Amino acid sequence: MNTISFDQQQVYKNLHVLTKDIGSRWVGLSGNKKAGDHISSYFSQLGLQTKEQLFSLEAVEILSYEFQIIDPPLGIIASAPISASPDTPVGGLEADVIIVEDDRIEQIENQMRGKIVLWFPHKNKFLPVDFCKYKPAAVICISPHPGMKPAFDYRSQKAFWPNDPITSFCISWEDGVKIIQAQVKRAKINLQSKFYSGEGRNIIGELKGLVHPDEIIVISAHYDSPPFVEGAVDNASGVSVIMELARLFSLIGSKRTLRFIAWDAEEVGYRGSFHYINELRDKGNSKDLSKAQNIKDVQKAGDQHLLCVNLDVLGMPLGYMTCHINGSKDIGSIIHSLGKELGIDCQVSEDIYGSDHNPFALFGIPSINFCEVGPAFDYIHTQDDTLDLISLSRLEHQGILIKTFIERYGVNATEWPFDNLVPESQKKAIEELLQKWLGATYFDLMKCEEITN
Repeated sequence: MNTISFDQQQVYKNLHVLTKDIGSRWVGLSGNKKAGDHISSYFSQLGLQTKEQLFSLEAVEILSYEFQIIDPPLGIIASAPISASPDTPVGGLEADVIIVEDDRIEQIENQMRGKIVLWFPHKNKFLPVDFCKYKPAAVICISPHPGMKPAFDYRSQKAFWPNDPITSFCISWEDGVKIIQAQVKRAKINLQSKFYSGEGRNIIGELKGLVHPDEIIVISAHYDSPPFVEGAVDNASGVSVIMELARLFSLIGSKRTLRFIAWDAEEVGYRGSFHYINELRDKGNSKDLSKAQNIKDVQKAGDQHLLCVNLDVLGMPLGYMTCHINGSKDIGSIIHSLGKELGIDCQVSEDIYGSDHNPFALFGIPSINFCEVGPAFDYIHTQDDTLDLISLSRLEHQGILIKTFIERYGVNATEWPFDNLVPESQKKAIEELLQKWLGATYFDLMKCEEITN
């Protein structure tokens, strides 16, 4: 076997460890620690300079949850609480039910106070902040996609400010239809959680550059997953590919330093990648973040981050590969042409994709996120996101495209070919996403403020 070719079986071994042997890798819990240990050991065995970057975080463990229809007596309905939702009283919360769709919220706003709202959000995955001002007892979100199990999503309690956060659950589209047809009148929910102070870990394996050791390319993917979810597509797929890329480049070598990073705590607001960027800021002793438009403004002389290549959600049998570019349009043009050359279709987008490349872009470091869009994308954050969704041949093709791009323009290029800039319009769009999802500003996150509760 050619040891420097993409090895499907090695990728599968790492996928199996992360999804089947370990399972859910929710922040601060045992599965997360086991995954970090596995990745760290793998990087060390490759001969990479391996270290763990630790950071504190507030996390939440869901202890018990239940959604039950009382009238008519339909019993317990399969559900998933939105992580960091406030708990109900011990023993649960029982209330009348009101059914709401997006286009009817303002029409019946005075009828929602104290009731359990069964909400069909149409296309909007996020819980609208304005919804909370009507003071419902709880919100049950119906999935807009038939055939999907309830999603274990995350929502920072700060995102509800200035209103009080409300207990929120998700249920399937099918159960939503059943409940509506039954003309449900009363329901009960119960959620008991434990908030705790924990420790996150970014796992870093570094291959030092032979010619330009101070020029750094980050190749990354997050290894945490939602609670109770194997997270094969999101994101054992991306982690397994960067582990394979680390193996390949450890054999090939590189002119520039390649820093392979497995991020922790992506699912609660890119906490690991923001911590990494925050440490770069501290290295430069910058006191005024508003003037730090480029990483060069704050780093020590000679320590230059050129690009972050992030992988998040890959390997689905049906769908299409996309790379989201935060930076020079030349990067997108080259990836598009490279895909045609290799016969691996990859659509290029300047839209904002939520993942760990965003902190780099906000701080002026160009970044790319490779992902796959398709039917299986709707399975992420559900208990159907399992190893069965992964196509190894698809993952190999995607890995080859990413490897070839890094090899030509990072590993072997005599000079770095891309401008070191990120458009202000993209930074603004990322900030708006963070505010909507987390209720946290760029400066909150750069100061490493807690955003979980």
